[in-house]
Amino acid sequence: MTPTIADPAAQTKQSLGQTGHAIPATVRPTPTADHLLHAPLDQLLREQRVSRVIDSSITDEYFCGAALLDGDGALVLHLPVGRDPGERDEAVRKLIAAVHHLSEDAFPGPIATTDVTKHVEGVL
Repeated sequence: MTPTIADPAAQTKQSLGQTGHAIPATVRPTPTADHLLHAPLDQLLREQRVSRVIDSSITDEYFCGAALLDGDGALVLHLPVGRDPGERDEAVRKLIAAVHHLSEDAFPGPIATTDVTKHVEGVL
């Protein structure tokens, strides 16, 4: 399963430049892979300034979530509904890792991330 870092259809031209890029470490600390793997999920959400977790309307079985930065730099997660809690947990941890450009090698599980901004920024 391959979640995306952004859903370009739901983005505006203005927000595309911010999508998938971490804001300064003084505001959102870069976690270690060990911390991402073992910290309680609610703690990670607070540390990473996740302002909202939104139920995504995307029903594609291969979509596992998206991470976006809102106007004030807070992280917003879009997650599909009705998924196994373990899959959602893995998706959130990998999306946070992707926002910080951390290697996915330390993370078990089949979910992989794709930064779609690399594919759409030049199109606009």
